[in-house]
Amino acid sequence: MRYSMRSILFAVALAFPLSAVAEVKVVEPWIPEAPPTAHAMAAFMVLENDEDRPVRVIAAHAPGFDTIELHKSVEE
Repeated sequence: MRYSMRSILFAVALAFPLSAVAEVKVVEPWIPEAPPTAHAMAAFMVLENDEDRPVRVIAAHAPGFDTIELHKSVEE
C-alpha cells in the first residue's frame, strides 16, 4: 500500500504543466496507513504557489487507482 500512495504523490506533482512545476511546492505530505480492507486511500499535502500568477491543476493520475480526487481545505 505504501508504494501506491507514493505513486499518488508523484502523480499530483506531475499534474502541473512543465512550465509550472518549479513554481509549485508540495509541503508537509502525509499518507495515513489504511486498514487492510479499505477500498480507498488518502494522501494529504499543501500545494504552495510562490508566484504572482495562479497555477491550475488540470489532471492527476496514479498507477493502480481508478479515481483521484482533489479536495480543498481552508483554515480561517
